[in-house]
Amino acid sequence: MPNLAFLHQTFSQTLQKTDSWQSRKSSQQENLLEIKMRENNIIKIQKNVCNNSNDCRFNSKNKNSNSKIPRFINDTNVNKDIKSFNDKLGSLTITSSYKKQSKENLVLRKDIMELVFEYLPNVNDKLAITLTCKNWKETLYQPKFWKNIIPRLERRDMFTNSGNDSTACCIDLTSLASRGFKEVIVSGVSDLELCEFIDNFSGSKRQLQSISLDSSNITDTGLEVMMEHLVNINRLQLTSCNNITERGLWNSLSPRITHLDISDCICVGDDTVAAISQQTPCISQLKLQAYHLTDKSLGLFSLKQSRALTTVELRCCWEVTDAGVSNLCRALPNLVSLSLSGCSRVTDAGVAVISDCLDKLKDLDLSWCPGITDDGIQKIATELPKLEYLNLDRCVETTDQGLAHLSVLTELRSLTLRWCIYIGDYGVKHLGSLINLQLLSLAGCPSVTGRGLSHLVNLENLRELELTNCLEVNDDIMGFLENHLTGCQLIY
Repeated sequence: MPNLAFLHQTFSQTLQKTDSWQSRKSSQQENLLEIKMRENNIIKIQKNVCNNSNDCRFNSKNKNSNSKIPRFINDTNVNKDIKSFNDKLGSLTITSSYKKQSKENLVLRKDIMELVFEYLPNVNDKLAITLTCKNWKETLYQPKFWKNIIPRLERRDMFTNSGNDSTACCIDLTSLASRGFKEVIVSGVSDLELCEFIDNFSGSKRQLQSISLDSSNITDTGLEVMMEHLVNINRLQLTSCNNITERGLWNSLSPRITHLDISDCICVGDDTVAAISQQTPCISQLKLQAYHLTDKSLGLFSLKQSRALTTVELRCCWEVTDAGVSNLCRALPNLVSLSLSGCSRVTDAGVAVISDCLDKLKDLDLSWCPGITDDGIQKIATELPKLEYLNLDRCVETTDQGLAHLSVLTELRSLTLRWCIYIGDYGVKHLGSLINLQLLSLAGCPSVTGRGLSHLVNLENLRELELTNCLEVNDDIMGFLENHLTGCQLIY
């Protein structure tokens, strides 16, 4: 656990600064934090910790959704963090009473521990620290230490028994409210249990701005009651909530919704888009996985929505064709991000409309669209010069000629070509001109060899290269790439 090792290292430096103010204790006396670290109990987080502490599971949130490059903690980062810590420590006001404090009392000083806790990026470490003592818990429960973290509340964690709704009792959620969470994921609940959550999460009515309901048995009534009481909700996500119908969405959606994500809800269809077009004039991001969505509904968006709506994802909309894509593009000409992943009936004709109508587009996902060929890719390359993110995974008709067309898209930062089986060295050679490329995936491209990959060594900005299931890539080729792409993470 390198981050906890850093905690130990930085705190040791804090203690060293106090040595000039007080005499050193005997060598047998060790500070509280060192004892805890040596026992190693503080970092052994079992699955039941959340239940024992009335806490729930957490998800780390990455604000930049386009970034797929993981952050690794290494010695260099630790040294930089130590320097930053020392700079902040030097700015503290040192009083005479502080000089007289023992090392044991020093670990209870709030301003010192706040500096240390700033360098705990892992949520499990934070939960472990809160179990150490009441003082540390109160210090760490400040909202500033829980930014970019979304708590996930499972039904089994929130309620004291697994009985029916009438006997279930919700636990105290005060600790969640005190940390200032504005987003929450609630999973597996019914209408009554959702109401219990709202009542027991003090401050939820004014604090929560985003809620996600996952695999829950809530009905239209539960959704309506939730939206009526959580008056500041502007982001709503519904996943696998199969009891919610289009009538419920008509009654629940409100003008304050700016982000809406509905996935794997079997009752979603054309009337859902009609409700969205009428009830959410300020929506800016829409994500739908709707198996029964058809072409006719995609032209219903209002004029106001055409200015505000910049991101649309239509995942696995199997009935949407090129005509639907045409309706969508003409209704929403200001789209910046568009995903048609899994819309298997979209062809080059639909891509041509996208290229002609969406001149502001920067992010395009056409994965799992087998009807797209090199002709469609040529249209993208000639008409969308601002494109930064392009996903062509499983576009199985893509060949080397298509990649030759892409060589002019010098603004591209991310290009994924997973399982485009007809791509070979000639096509990869043309990717060497994409000077701003940061992420490239050629996974599952069996004809790519070291000869083609050698043209990628001049991509100085490349940070991730995926080559899994490339049959012609061996250890010698990977060694060559490691020597020439020193700042790049190679996935092989």
